[in-house]
Amino acid sequence: MPANRRWLHNVATGYSDIAVGGVIYVLLTPVLVQALGVEAYALWVLSHTVTFYLGLMDLGLGPAHVRFHAVYAARGRQRRLRALLATVLIALMLSGAFAAAVAGLLAVSPVAAWLDLSGDLAAAAPIVLLLIAVNVLVSLPGSALENVYEGEQRFDLRNLRSIVLRLLAAGAQLTLLLNGFGIVALVAVELGIALLRIAIDVCLVRRLAPQLLARPFRADRRLWRRIRPFALWAFVDDLLVEGSANLDKLLLVVLLPVALLTPYALCVAIATLLLLVVRPVAETLFPMASGFHARGRAGDLARVLVSGTRSVMLLTTPLAMVLILFGEGLLLFWVPTVEALLPPGLLALVVASFLVAAMCWPATLVLMALGHVRLVVAITLAELALIVTLALLLVPTLGLNGFALATLSSNLLVGIGLLAPAVCRVTGIRFGRLFRDTVGRVLLPAVAGLLVAVPFMFWREAHDLLVFTVAALAVGAVYLPLCYLAGMDHWDRTQVQTVMRRLCGTATAGG
Repeated sequence: MPANRRWLHNVATGYSDIAVGGVIYVLLTPVLVQALGVEAYALWVLSHTVTFYLGLMDLGLGPAHVRFHAVYAARGRQRRLRALLATVLIALMLSGAFAAAVAGLLAVSPVAAWLDLSGDLAAAAPIVLLLIAVNVLVSLPGSALENVYEGEQRFDLRNLRSIVLRLLAAGAQLTLLLNGFGIVALVAVELGIALLRIAIDVCLVRRLAPQLLARPFRADRRLWRRIRPFALWAFVDDLLVEGSANLDKLLLVVLLPVALLTPYALCVAIATLLLLVVRPVAETLFPMASGFHARGRAGDLARVLVSGTRSVMLLTTPLAMVLILFGEGLLLFWVPTVEALLPPGLLALVVASFLVAAMCWPATLVLMALGHVRLVVAITLAELALIVTLALLLVPTLGLNGFALATLSSNLLVGIGLLAPAVCRVTGIRFGRLFRDTVGRVLLPAVAGLLVAVPFMFWREAHDLLVFTVAALAVGAVYLPLCYLAGMDHWDRTQVQTVMRRLCGTATAGG
């Protein structure tokens, strides 16, 4: 299949996966909050946070596997690909066992007393942690198979599999909730889905690249020594970047009542729409840039950085504007139970923070693809230190808003002051050109969209979904044409026209 068509399939199925996941989340979350209660839902969010941190114990092998798979695939090194999968799988088995042991220790520790949970939840918390332990024991080794999809740039297979599993999990969890089951049953469903995911991945990888699972299947020490430095620094970066993104939840339950995690988590969920919108595009940049770097194609690397950053900004800016202006009413319409716990302005701060993070995403991926993991770690460490310092200063006086303000300030200072100059230096692009071709391109469409949206602020009531919908459509009607005419350069418009012709040709053939 041609590269452009493969990219189109990857992105299209990625958006399909996001759409299905988004619909499920929107419909299921109010049911979860209502059925479980605010405190139990906070424990549900916290359990996913714990699972996330345990998942970081893959020690960076995930991105290392994807990068080296993309490099060896570009060079046609089939034996190296098989040895790479075996080496990563065995290492992840050890990591999974260690992560499970940590979760088991948490289960027998006085965690419930520390969180000050009610009687039933205090009894359920250790069981939840034990189920999480089993989940990470099987999920971490299983992620080696998922890495193959990304290394082969077959995101379409991964996304279609994900859609099926999302629907199965949602159906099972909704059935359990309607029949009076609680959080323990919901976590058990996720464990079952993890086992099913591994079975599906084994079947798909056998068809996609049968040589990868062929015998002999053993680790390669020389290969391990080669990928270990990259994996180590990737782990440190994941721990700092992704860990800092979830650190606010842990700080919150330490500094504030655990029930306040529910409104904050819902604001974060809405703001995450910005990352979900661009994820199918952004996640293709890492293996693509790794392949270009392996072939020494510096010009294409520059194009990946500039076009990737511009695409992210053009996609996220209108959504961020609408969410900042009208998102609070949308949140209360969605889950009215949290109205008493939601401080004014929290959602706007969280959305602005996620907007900046999304804009910095392509630069981070390009630096990682070029092997500058230590540089990324240093930048992330500076950002994390700033976030923690500001959070400790702001949370006691500003509460929930302190988390969002600390993260937003850190993202802006580090992104503009450290990350942008660093990626310009290593790719040979002038900062002025990067700013002009990214921020400069989005200014006109953004200002026009803002002028259209602001009048709707004077014609709305709390929880008014109609005004939100009309405002979003009005912004889109003005923003999208200007985005095409002024926000894109000639190369971007040519790619859009090519994609549209392929879509029309596919639709005609299907008819």
